[in-house]
Amino acid sequence: IRFFQDMLNPSLVIALGIIVWINIMLAIFNLIPFPPLDGSKILSILLPGPIGRAYEQFRSMFEQIGILGGVLLLLVLFFFFMPYFAAIIETLFSFITGLSI
Repeated sequence: IRFFQDMLNPSLVIALGIIVWINIMLAIFNLIPFPPLDGSKILSILLPGPIGRAYEQFRSMFEQIGILGGVLLLLVLFFFFMPYFAAIIETLFSFITGLSI
């Protein structure tokens, strides 16, 4: 979108922008380090020794809560941290597409 925006139909630019926006939101959400999401697996690999083992125990305890409890907790946290997520998403969107929101 960044390089061919002038050659594309404005409706197509908007549609592609929405697709990029959704993909960025899903990527950022998926990297949150809580057990149902991939960010928890990345964090458990990066944490050293005893901290990593403690996080693994937390992860196994959290997974026992169940999917519904985990998703509800994630949604609550996402609600409280939405201004930070929005700033990250807007910055990445502008960087990738060259469009402003």
